[in-house]
Amino acid sequence: MFKVLLPTDFSNTSQNAIVYALEMFKGFEVDFDLLHVIFYEGEEANDLKDLKKNATHEFELLKNKLGKNNIEIPKHFSFHIEHGNHISQMIDNYANDHKKDLLIIGATGEIFSNHHLLSERTIELISVTKIPVLSIPNNTSYKKINDIIYATDLSDIDFEARELIAFAKLFDAFVHFVHVFPEMLGTTRFNPDHITNDLIKKFKYPNITFDAIMNNEVEKSLVDFIKEKQPAIVAVFTHKRNIIEQLFYNSVSKEVSIKIDIPIFTFKKNAEV
Repeated sequence: MFKVLLPTDFSNTSQNAIVYALEMFKGFEVDFDLLHVIFYEGEEANDLKDLKKNATHEFELLKNKLGKNNIEIPKHFSFHIEHGNHISQMIDNYANDHKKDLLIIGATGEIFSNHHLLSERTIELISVTKIPVLSIPNNTSYKKINDIIYATDLSDIDFEARELIAFAKLFDAFVHFVHVFPEMLGTTRFNPDHITNDLIKKFKYPNITFDAIMNNEVEKSLVDFIKEKQPAIVAVFTHKRNIIEQLFYNSVSKEVSIKIDIPIFTFKKNAEV
């Protein structure tokens, strides 16, 4: 059974991500596991007990809220509490120990600025875990996953395509690979039709396109492409924190975070250890 971990602090953003996940996998046989990690550095045992009691109460309130909003609670829908002083690492440890296939989280938290599409804590979790992460922007509602845009640097496209297409097949979605390259390389380096046909043949999946964009402003070109296509999901493979920060956190992307509320799907590169 496909296993989805839903880390939650019970903020509106994390609750929205839970609703998105339930809508996304409606009709699938999926095990949903909600995880609340309490930041705890060894204070009084009674304090931890009270925090756990409050978290359990919040979970019951969440279930009631889902029911009132006519959102069906699936058969496999559990809740667990962990505690520690490194929240992202605790989430990753739990996900690995319980062999989770996917993490779905809110892209921002109430303690973080809404000027960024991804919060610092979200970026930290993406950096720590090897498990795919789907980050849901605040107030973004689920829409059918028909199209996924993947920004590739072509350094390991076979691995990237294999991983991403496996996910896309769940929803019979189109995967739009896009590569932005500087003008100094010239237009003759890439043949989009040839690469598209090669990917379709190699992975036996017809819903693939490839675009090569020549532009020295890589980030702006990617953003413009995303805004034009309006996909359900934007996918990024990364073995470095840098690309996530450049596209979705740094000051150059403040305008993007306000205008593009699209879920971000991140995978780790094959070389990541």
